[in-house]
Amino acid sequence: AGGSAGGGGSGGGAGLLGGLTGMLSFMQKALPVIRMGMGMVKTIMPLLGGLKG
Repeated sequence: AGGSAGGGGSGGGAGLLGGLTGMLSFMQKALPVIRMGMGMVKTIMPLLGGLKG
């Protein structure tokens, strides 16, 4: 068990911290994309609802 998920580091604690930092930076990059996707879903859903009715 190490912190190789996102960023490396040397040693157990440092590896875990590096992985956590890498994960946080990844989330900060991914959030705008997720927000944009949610906005598109909110825009498209009424159109789909209109097609059903």
